[in-house]
Amino acid sequence: MSDLMLLGVLRMPINLWSDSAIDKIQRYGRYLQAANEIVSLREQLTKVTAERDALNYRLAKRDLEQQAKALEEFKIPELSYTAFQKVGDALIEQVEALRKRANEVSK
Repeated sequence: MSDLMLLGVLRMPINLWSDSAIDKIQRYGRYLQAANEIVSLREQLTKVTAERDALNYRLAKRDLEQQAKALEEFKIPELSYTAFQKVGDALIEQVEALRKRANEVSK
């Protein structure tokens, strides 16, 4: 029976029911059909929800992996303490040289 016909039978007002055995058997059959449809739809919803959640998890994991990869590409190499010392020493030498020139120019 189509959904439209099933809804029509389920929503039929009581005053339209007859007390015949055939009417009772048919209504009972539609009630069972409606109950089976509800169970089937709930099972489908559970399955689709689980599939959606699994897909969201995989997408989130993929996004995090892509972000981690992008960060690795832009990672600045770590410098050792001695490398920083050498850079600092070179800057100090340059500053001293500039001061010496400034003193020579101002004389």
